[in-house]
Amino acid sequence: MKRTKSGAMQYIDIHSHVAPGVDFEEIIESIDANGVSHIGIMPRGGGKEAQVMEFYERYPDRVIPFYGGSAIQTLLCQGSNVSMNKEEIIQFWMNTLQVG
Repeated sequence: MKRTKSGAMQYIDIHSHVAPGVDFEEIIESIDANGVSHIGIMPRGGGKEAQVMEFYERYPDRVIPFYGGSAIQTLLCQGSNVSMNKEEIIQFWMNTLQVG
């Protein structure tokens, strides 16, 4: 568990979705206001993978993209510019959670 310099706990939101028309800045402001250091985000419904990656690319130090099943296949088939591979995601989480 991470703490701020003042000793307050920081939380990680591990299950969030993006919806059409979401304002990324508002999400970041909201998580900041609530002591959330990172947000795990996944598509809501099909075809939103690009929106998740856009959010991650704008806030790579705060956003962890999650995909499952057909979303991963879609990204691979479209040749998406996914910036993190499996090992980098695992290392990111280990560093974030201070594991190992």
